[in-house]
Amino acid sequence: MKTSPARRLCLLLIAYPLFLTAQERDLTTLTGTASVEELDEDEYERLESLRAAPVRINTASLAQLQSCGLFTRFQALSLTDYRTRNGDILSPAELGLVDGFSPDRVQALTPFLSFFSRNRPGQAGQEQLHQDLVARGEYRNGAFGYAVKYRMAKDERGALALTARSSAREKPGAPDTWSFQATKYLRRRTGKILLGDYNARFGQGLALWNGFSMSGLTTAENFARHPTGLSPAWSFSPDAPLRGVAGDLTLRGWSLSAAAVFPGLRARMDGNPKAQVSAFGAGNASWTGRKAEFSVTALWGPEQNGQASKLAADFRWTPGAAGVFGEWAWDLRNQRLAAVGGLTWSPAYQKKLSVLIRHYPVGFDADLTGGVRAGSRCSGESGVAAGLRLPWIRFTADYARFPARDLAQTRLLCLLPLILPQGWNLTPRVSLRWRNGILREEYRLETLWDDSPWQVKIRGDLVRCSGTSWLAYAEGGRKTERWRIYARAGIFKIDEWDDRIYVYERDVPGCFHVPAYYGRGVNASLVGGARWRRHTLSLRIGGIRYVTDKPGRFECRMQYSWSR
Repeated sequence: MKTSPARRLCLLLIAYPLFLTAQERDLTTLTGTASVEELDEDEYERLESLRAAPVRINTASLAQLQSCGLFTRFQALSLTDYRTRNGDILSPAELGLVDGFSPDRVQALTPFLSFFSRNRPGQAGQEQLHQDLVARGEYRNGAFGYAVKYRMAKDERGALALTARSSAREKPGAPDTWSFQATKYLRRRTGKILLGDYNARFGQGLALWNGFSMSGLTTAENFARHPTGLSPAWSFSPDAPLRGVAGDLTLRGWSLSAAAVFPGLRARMDGNPKAQVSAFGAGNASWTGRKAEFSVTALWGPEQNGQASKLAADFRWTPGAAGVFGEWAWDLRNQRLAAVGGLTWSPAYQKKLSVLIRHYPVGFDADLTGGVRAGSRCSGESGVAAGLRLPWIRFTADYARFPARDLAQTRLLCLLPLILPQGWNLTPRVSLRWRNGILREEYRLETLWDDSPWQVKIRGDLVRCSGTSWLAYAEGGRKTERWRIYARAGIFKIDEWDDRIYVYERDVPGCFHVPAYYGRGVNASLVGGARWRRHTLSLRIGGIRYVTDKPGRFECRMQYSWSR
């Protein structure tokens, strides 16, 4: 019996699978995702900025450690306590001795950290003023756009940042979005004041969590949110941050935060009347101990403008290998109570079991929320999920019910990491989703050969839902300390929009590029960059050509960055 091309491709995908490069693995470990495609542009840009300007963990204040987004509140407190008792942390191995830092967490954090110490010879008098400038221009199918951002920061004192962006259009002119951000760290390094753009993320995200929040449960690590409190926002993303004034104060395990967003501020700063926001205020009080955390959050705003008012309480208790966490949030205007809670058990390194239950009633105000969910909003959803991580397998199962839409969904995800000799890395990945009796199967293939400085990557995807769709590409490149270049070519056949496939593609530093492929055609791209002294120049050229009447796409992006 003859085997169809789809069946041959399916067998090939099962035989060869997915593996993340070291850089991608760092990002997914820190964010608790299974693939880079699940990240948000603002979150990716923030992490890439930290990679370019690592956090100095020996000189950063408690407020800086909490707001950078790399550490939980307990980890930040544990770091400062360790420095007080034992002095500076001089290596990743020593960081692994600090309470709250597992070996895999240290490995993922290392590219974003600097172990600079004023106690080392030759480092005591180093300049503390840091400056970063990024200028980007792009061309896309006859439209031009640009973006510029500048940041100046001084250790232990504060930072200033400006960002301007013009979306791609035929005649580029004045920026259509721009922002300003100022941070002042208080004396004795116990808190900070923020003016302009900032992020506010508390509890499990049911009361106040703006910006990036991943939907879906793909790994056992992302069942629980890790709040960063108030943090400055310095990004090209036009709609993620809040804008107003905020501040926090931390003392002896207690942290008090207050934030205010002013009406119309975003519209005046962006020049976009649709970006109008209502005024609201928020506050949070939290306590962090070695084995437990607790906080309460309040959000209030004018009811006549449709702004919700909420009260929430969250907790986390980890007496040993097992732990519990949860949050309750009361929507005062709509009289709705939302709740989420879970259990975790981590008996050894790279072994973890997580269970989660959630209930977000219909009518619960989901604006400015970012709780764990299967849908797009924390409203009109109830569900239960379980996740397992072992050295040789990662598995998650999630069931969700959406009463208002009369919809039920079950999703299973399985990965089997394999590390082979001679630079080869393999991991099979299978994703199954049942939605009201309709099954969507997705099999992914990605084979990586890494023999520094050379790298070769091959990926294939097969999706069966409305029809049978597939995608494949090959990429090869070379990276040294001073320059890098990668070339990619691919082909795809995706006839139904429900079968679309998302693919992460290399771009200039800090730019997140994850197109959704749909149609029939071929694609190719060339990405390169060179660095000398404090200057970096990067370029990406890419395009898609369809075999149908669908118009193709060509884009070119160039970026210059300077840092000192």
